[in-house]
Order: sequence, then C-alpha cells, then structure tokens
Amino acid sequence: MHLHREILQLPIFESASQGCLKLLSLHIKANFCAPGEYLIHKGDALSYIYYICNGSMEVMQNNMVVAILGKGDLVGCDISIHLLHGNQGNSGNTGSQDTIVKSSGDVKALTYCDLKSIHMSGLVEVLRLYPEYQQEFANDIQHDLTYNLREGYEAEEETENNGPCLALPSISEDDENQSDAETSSASPMNTALQKSPAHNVGSSPRHAKLVHSRNRSLVALRERVERQRSVQTASQPPTVEQANSFEGLNLEVAKEKEKGRMSVERLDNQVTTLHNDVAALSVEVRKHWAG
Repeated sequence: MHLHREILQLPIFESASQGCLKLLSLHIKANFCAPGEYLIHKGDALSYIYYICNGSMEVMQNNMVVAILGKGDLVGCDISIHLLHGNQGNSGNTGSQDTIVKSSGDVKALTYCDLKSIHMSGLVEVLRLYPEYQQEFANDIQHDLTYNLREGYEAEEETENNGPCLALPSISEDDENQSDAETSSASPMNTALQKSPAHNVGSSPRHAKLVHSRNRSLVALRERVERQRSVQTASQPPTVEQANSFEGLNLEVAKEKEKGRMSVERLDNQVTTLHNDVAALSVEVRKHWAG
C-alpha cells in the first residue's frame, strides 16, 4: 500500500476500509509519459482512471485544447455504466468485463509526467465486495474527476451515424471578443472546468478547501503552456521588420550597458576616494594617540 500511498490518500478513498484499500492497491500501477506522448487517443477504450503525480497534460477534441491537467488531477471516466452492467451481469451472463467505454478526446503530455492508474475492472470487482462504499465512490468520482473522457463520445457517435450536423459560422478575430461573452457558457473548456472538483463545490462540500489551490494551479499551467508555444513561435526565422526591431533593441541594450559601465566606474572612483580618506583619517588618529 505504501507504494501507492499518494493516490490512496485522496479524499475519495478516505472512507474506505483498510481491507478495501489493500485490495485496491493490487490494481494500481505506475505510468510515465514524455513530452508530446499520447496517454489516450480519441476512441480508445477507457480501461483506467489516471492520477497525475507530477507534470502537466492537455485534453484535445477536434484539434482544440479543452482542458489542462496538472499535479493532483484525475482523468478517466465514472463507473456508473460499469456498475450498471455489473449488476445486470449478476442476473445474466454479461459482466463488467464486456463493458467498453470509449474516450471522447486525446490526452497528451506537455511535460514529463508521472502517473498512477487504477484498472477499471479491478476497481469494480473490489467495490462489489464493499457495497456500503460502492455507492459513495460512484457518486464522488463524478465530482472528483477533473475531466470525464466518457462524456461527449456517445453524442458525437450518434451525430455521425444520423448524418452531418449544420456547420457553425466562422468567427473572425474582430468579432471574437464580442462573441466570447455569448459562447463562453457553451465552450468545451468551460464545460470541462465546470465538471472539475474545483467547480462542483456545491454538490460536494468536502472539496471546498481545494478550490483556491486548484484554480491557481490551472492558471499557472495555462501560462506555462502559452510560454512554451511562444518560445516555439519565436524560434521561426525573423522577418525584415522583426530584424530591424531587434537591431534597435540591441542598440538600446548597448546604450544601457554603457551607462551602467560608466555608473560603475564613477562608483568605483568614489569608493577609492573614500578608502583613501579613511586611511588618512586613520593615520591622523594614530598620530594623535601617539602624541
């Protein structure tokens, strides 16, 4: 259990018994992702719930970033469908092993990431042994998941089967700021954030203390991603206008360096003069006491 202490100490497991935690630890394993590596692809079967121990990742749908994940976040899917099929399997021949839930987006590492993963079928098997904890976990996991990859896939698959939907009108850069206020409530990013533990405090009061730290971490991760993208953009060959502006900037920097050098020289001269004055004063003091 001590190998997976970091994930088993999450609030969602705080009411589980020691026996339950020991069985759960048998279904947890460590994972590692390098920058640019995909943890999950769209359409993949969601067989694990992932806990990010270190690093940052992004969730993408239709080549658009809809969520940024960081340390302490959970990503995967809830277990409602698994429990439903599991209960049906108890009366028939269908079990939770036949339950396949597919991902609605891609999950890609932005930095080096250390993760812990819980196997879904093993998790469901353990929960069946502890029915008093099963329902509590099923309710809490819906609030604790930072991003639920199950939601959205069924609707998109149904749309593809029934035919193409009406194309959305394009938005120019001039109208972007005006339309943001109208569309922000329906944007995938806001939908993802509303489903995160930090935005479901009303439905889960025990997560209120995590709101401030989670929001700060999300903001910091977004800023980090933007800096990385700006560095990649800056690595492209500069245009003529950029080159001219760089030359002007270099001249200003050279002037500032020259001013700084002259200031240092003046300060050095003042220190030398002060040192000589102190030395002369010291000689006068010694003569006075000697006389």
